[in-house]
Amino acid sequence: MSLDRLGKIEVRQKNTEASVMIVELGLRLFRFSVVCGLALLLPNAIYALDPTKALTQYNVSAWSIEDGLPQNTVRSVLQTRDGYLWFGTQEGLARFDGVRFKVFDMMSAPTMHSSYVGALLEDRAGRLWVTTSEGLHLYDNGEFKAFTTAEGLSSNLTTAIFEDRNGNLWIGTNRGLNLFRDGKFIAHTAQAELEDKRVRSVCDDAQGNLWIGTTAGLFRLRDGSLTPYTVRDGLAHEHIRALREDRAGTMWIGTEAGLSLLTNGELRSDARFAGKTIRAITQDRAGCIWLGGNYGLSRFKNSELTTLPSDADLSSGGVFSMREDAEGSLWVGTNSGGVRQFKDGKFTNYTTAEGLADDLVRPMFESANGELWFGSEKGLDKFRDGKFVANYTMRDGLSNDRVQSIAQTRAGDLWVGTINGVNRFRDNEFTAYSMADGLSNTNVIGLYVDDDDTLWVSTDAGLNRFDETKFVNYNHFKELAGVSIYALHGSLSKGLWIGTGKGLFFLNGDKLTAYTTHDGLSNDVVMSLYEDADGALWVGTYGGGLSRFKDNKFASITTRDGLFSAVVYAILDDGRGDLWMSGNRGISRANQQELNGFADGKIARVNSTPFGTADGMKSFECNGGFQPAALRTRDNRLWFPTIKGIAMVDPANIARNFYPPPVYLENIIADEQPIEFDGAVRLAAGTSRIEFHYTGLSFQAPEKVRFRFKLEGYDKDWIEADARRMANYMNLPPGDYRFRVIASNNDGVWNQVGASQSFRLNPHIYQTRWFYLLCLLAVAYAVWFAYRMRVRIVEQRFALVLQERTRIAREMHDTVVQDVVGISTQLEAVSSVLETAPDKARSYLDQARRQARTSLDDARRAVWNLRQTANAEDDTLAVNLRRLAEQLTQDTALKIKFATDGMPHRLADNTEDNLLRIAQETILNALRHAAARTLQIKLHYESNHVRLSIADDGCGFDIDAKMNNSGIHFGLLGMNERAASINGELVLRSASGQGTEVVVTVALSES
Repeated sequence: MSLDRLGKIEVRQKNTEASVMIVELGLRLFRFSVVCGLALLLPNAIYALDPTKALTQYNVSAWSIEDGLPQNTVRSVLQTRDGYLWFGTQEGLARFDGVRFKVFDMMSAPTMHSSYVGALLEDRAGRLWVTTSEGLHLYDNGEFKAFTTAEGLSSNLTTAIFEDRNGNLWIGTNRGLNLFRDGKFIAHTAQAELEDKRVRSVCDDAQGNLWIGTTAGLFRLRDGSLTPYTVRDGLAHEHIRALREDRAGTMWIGTEAGLSLLTNGELRSDARFAGKTIRAITQDRAGCIWLGGNYGLSRFKNSELTTLPSDADLSSGGVFSMREDAEGSLWVGTNSGGVRQFKDGKFTNYTTAEGLADDLVRPMFESANGELWFGSEKGLDKFRDGKFVANYTMRDGLSNDRVQSIAQTRAGDLWVGTINGVNRFRDNEFTAYSMADGLSNTNVIGLYVDDDDTLWVSTDAGLNRFDETKFVNYNHFKELAGVSIYALHGSLSKGLWIGTGKGLFFLNGDKLTAYTTHDGLSNDVVMSLYEDADGALWVGTYGGGLSRFKDNKFASITTRDGLFSAVVYAILDDGRGDLWMSGNRGISRANQQELNGFADGKIARVNSTPFGTADGMKSFECNGGFQPAALRTRDNRLWFPTIKGIAMVDPANIARNFYPPPVYLENIIADEQPIEFDGAVRLAAGTSRIEFHYTGLSFQAPEKVRFRFKLEGYDKDWIEADARRMANYMNLPPGDYRFRVIASNNDGVWNQVGASQSFRLNPHIYQTRWFYLLCLLAVAYAVWFAYRMRVRIVEQRFALVLQERTRIAREMHDTVVQDVVGISTQLEAVSSVLETAPDKARSYLDQARRQARTSLDDARRAVWNLRQTANAEDDTLAVNLRRLAEQLTQDTALKIKFATDGMPHRLADNTEDNLLRIAQETILNALRHAAARTLQIKLHYESNHVRLSIADDGCGFDIDAKMNNSGIHFGLLGMNERAASINGELVLRSASGQGTEVVVTVALSES
């Protein structure tokens, strides 16, 4: 089981999806294991502490309570197989990823019984065991479980823990030894011999013996029996602090007052550690044994012993614990100074700790016999066979202790420039030269010996040349007079290149040619010069980066073009195709072919590889403005001066870190609330901000760990996060996503597997598919409904038009057409009697005229439909009926009798209009066909209906005979249709000679 949920791939809800994820996880873990395995097998694949270096040459990083450590006394150090580092302190347990600490104590983890943490162990199952002052704790799957005397421990004060080769877990307490097996604690069978002894350390050896270090001696447990070892047997002290068997089978025993070694059954003590408390012992992958105690830190390289005192990069309280990590760094827990990391890098440093006179180094030079010379504020240092063997100062005849330049002639004379003139070192004696000897200035910045063995001297005020016994200055060139000269370089064309604070110059005999920014130089302050085999001159400037002068043209390369620094103090060709440059921000490397490609306009950008403290330099700030400002020695190593000593690198043997950093997703925060993500994750609808906190575990250079992340389902490409360890997303649309993150170490080795987590962002109701479907259906229904309404309106309008046409046709048929027929009949009668009976003809004409007038009135009424009468707002149905009857019977002999009974109701306009039309048709029929004398009109109101009755005393007709002969009259048909349109019932009663009655009954709707 893993230590906690970090790095787990999500569990899918469906079994099939879960199976796919398990297979995918297995493949990823397999690939990751293969990468790590190959890294372990490759030479220099993973950093280790170079045993040829002095302890002071390692880079040391420190973390303390100010950096997040819970307390500065670190009693244990452990790296678990997931890559995290764990530190046990007196105020809690801390997990470290190289940048951040996560603290577990009684406050943050209530199931912990104590914050006083002692030893740490990860067992074969990947569980973390923690000894404390109040029992043994197991940290598994993000939770602590405590074991105390209630579970069988001999004491709650647990002091040591160890898992032997057989998987047995041994726990030491202040009251003896315990075995944890099958979930139970078992007291040792020889408990009586240990019950009053405090167990401080436990380990086993290759023969299967268990060794127990106590405060009262050393014990060997074999086949159930204990064998004690005391000072009488050769122990340095009986208070045992640490035990460790090395790969050769020697048992190293650290005691309260010395070191003892057990080899082939022989116990002996090392007198060099007499009286020294040794609390921690470990062996690194290079085979070196490391000891730590109250006195400091020691390393055994074979039989060679070197020691780093407590006051050198350690706390005054000394060492409490040690552990080598997967990348080869040594982590040291101190007594009161926090934790220290000793790590190797690409650079080897030489400082005052290695014998350098002063850390502020300036010029450096390799003499003909292979000796290296370094200048500083404290004179001239000579370096031979890996050691500083001499230091020369004013006491030895130097004109000044501040050395700024070094050169050598073929005769073997070493020339040294100081701020107070030039010195020639011959036969171990210095001869000083000053302005009295022709120097233009005593502040000597650079020395250079050309191919003709001529010594050139650059000063703070001009150029000089040594002519056997005196110096000749070149102040007759006004361009050089009083100018600071920083760099000199002999050209392949037998001239001298001169770099100054006012541009670049070329001296060829008595001819001086000047080049400045007006000619294409990137900056007028020239700090360094290098001419390659093709004759191209590379010019390093202060602020303008790098310029190449070739074919009488300048091409500049600046930080905008990919160059690491705008300040170039020195340029070195490593012989492998790269140029190395130093500056205020560190050292960088660029491929010379790329630089030429950019200068020729063939590529758009160059790539620079920067180096600094993360790569092993004590300080990234280099020094410049003197000559030589860097050095390539005969063995092709590169040397650079810094403000903290000398930084040396071997380009052909740069250690490369092939260890891909494990990547973990540590936290998911949604709208400022942490989310549990050990399974399927569903985020609430409306979640607007999601943060992913992740980490990559590489401790060689945590600041150089780079990350890329991608949210599948949202991001199309990987996002370069650089060193940032958090990704933030705002206002994501609902859906299914998968967050992925990968990381690379300081050498660009990527863990392509990385970490991932799937999640679903739930939608609001209005964001669901079914909601969109409903909306689509609603819109479709609305369109359909609008269409149907439109069709219905058109149909209704058409029906109204048709109805009106039918009405007009009916009116015309019942009135105008019949009147026209009557007129035609009268006119025919006139024609027949016009000659024989003129008076009678005149009578017929009068009658035809009256019929024509009546027909015209009927037509007008049919067209206008009497709406102006029916729609009168102030008139009731009774009033309108009376007015209609009077209008129709005017100038006729027909008498109207009108009666109304019941409580009048205001009827709908449509009902009144149709009743009036029915009445109109009935009255006209009585006038035209009935030959009636009297017309009786009755309007009767009830609460639920109204009844209209119109009866005449005319001739009447036989309804059945009428139906059989000619069908229903068109007027009667129209009356029936009108009655039906208002939900009414029309009844026609008539018989020959008995008059006609029309009754219309209309039901009233309840209000």
